[in-house]
Amino acid sequence: MAEADRPNILFIHTDEQRWDTLGCYGNDIVETPNIDRLAETGVTFENAHCTHPLCTPARGSLLTGRYPNANGQWRNGIPLPREEQTIADILGDNGYDTALIGKGHFGPYNGDPDKHPESVQVDTDMSEEECWDFWRSFDGPYYGFDDVEMTIGHSRNGIQGGHYGLWLRENHPDKLDSFQAENGLETEHANFRIWKSAAPVEIHSSTWVADRTIDYLREQEDDDPFFGWVGIPDPHFPFDPPEPYCDKYDPSDMPLPVDMEGEVWDEWDSELPQFMQHYFDRHNWSEISEEAARKMVAYYYAMVDLVDDSVGRILDALEEEGMADNTIVVFTSDHGDWLGDHDLWLKGAVHTRGVTQVPWIVDWPGVAESGRRVSAPTSQIDMVPTLLDAAGVDIPYGVQGDSLRPVLTGDRESLRPFALVQHRHETYREDSFYAENHDDTLPGSLVNPGNKEIHIKTLITDRYRMSHYTGVEQEYGELFDHQSDPDECHNLWQEEPELRNELEAQLVDALVHAEDPLPERKYPV
Repeated sequence: MAEADRPNILFIHTDEQRWDTLGCYGNDIVETPNIDRLAETGVTFENAHCTHPLCTPARGSLLTGRYPNANGQWRNGIPLPREEQTIADILGDNGYDTALIGKGHFGPYNGDPDKHPESVQVDTDMSEEECWDFWRSFDGPYYGFDDVEMTIGHSRNGIQGGHYGLWLRENHPDKLDSFQAENGLETEHANFRIWKSAAPVEIHSSTWVADRTIDYLREQEDDDPFFGWVGIPDPHFPFDPPEPYCDKYDPSDMPLPVDMEGEVWDEWDSELPQFMQHYFDRHNWSEISEEAARKMVAYYYAMVDLVDDSVGRILDALEEEGMADNTIVVFTSDHGDWLGDHDLWLKGAVHTRGVTQVPWIVDWPGVAESGRRVSAPTSQIDMVPTLLDAAGVDIPYGVQGDSLRPVLTGDRESLRPFALVQHRHETYREDSFYAENHDDTLPGSLVNPGNKEIHIKTLITDRYRMSHYTGVEQEYGELFDHQSDPDECHNLWQEEPELRNELEAQLVDALVHAEDPLPERKYPV
């Protein structure tokens, strides 16, 4: 492929955003005109799923095109192994300028700061001076990204490190306290991580990421194509939008989460495995009121609204710089959020549709069929090979996904009949770094007390979602028909044994597909 024909790539992804929070996915409350216009000119995947509904494992798949079991990043708190080849490594080796702007979260936030850059924060053992000296001097390389301007964490925790935290301290030191919940404009439900932020929107992390992305676009030379990883930290909890967004959606107009009263879901309670009961019992979520739940939805939508405005500014900059016709723009998220559905809050090891399904739009000028909508199941492992294909770069052996080009053009309806979601919960060893350094919080972090690992393998087809569990105290599984039960309120696991057996056979195919092909065999005997 000629250098002039090689497209730029702008990979914009949010954090913890449900697929159903955009107008182009049918949401008639939240206003997302900018992301919706991407859907008009690109392809919208209506049944796209993460490989794991936690941040770092999902991002590891987006970086490598490999499942968590293959790249080793099967849980938050585990750094992506440096020997893994990322899309930034590959594109950088093939003439692309590579940049990480915003949230990466490829390594632990609570790890050893001497080993992991994203663990360099002021609440570690290092001094504040050491922390900020590090961020003044560090700008890459990092997992193949030559230029790095990073955010760490979210809201009040997001100002404890990273280039964004440094920028705030050097430019707006008088505004640091405005990120604290107790200083919010409204704090009635702050105990549920819901408040109106007093931080001005001009210094919000979504605004900062958009500003730095626009600066990056304007700094580009005509010689080399670029790959920009743009990580917007919202709408991840806490739910704390700034003005004017926090007042845009009236909580009383918001729908309650699915089955919040528990009339169906509570039928399962006596049969739920211990680790799953943890999600209903943790913190004080079981006490949340309808008023607070509606407010959470309103503030979550407000944060999505701010994301949309930030994306719009980036798209406008592409147009102004004359880059739009030769830039592939991807919009997606790492995973979703339960958002109160079935009395579940935030995210974790219950693979409901709200937490595994993500928005995914690909605008590839001249290739993607404008306005096309794909209902077939799609997986995050296909992102890397698709973008490498677009760049005219050979897909390395070991990448488990496939290029979506034939689906984007309309030549094929799907790459495979399933998406696979994985999960693994271990118990923390007493001699682990986390246990030694977080004795006070360790009990609350244990999802499965005891000595059993819990594994979840979820198969998603064009109609069904089936989750197979091992390591639980009793036989348990989930099977839902999205055609007749899109909100997943009626578990068919016990009622439909023949269907379950049929899907379990398909799950075996998916697990074979997920086996790590590395190391590559090079010798005949």
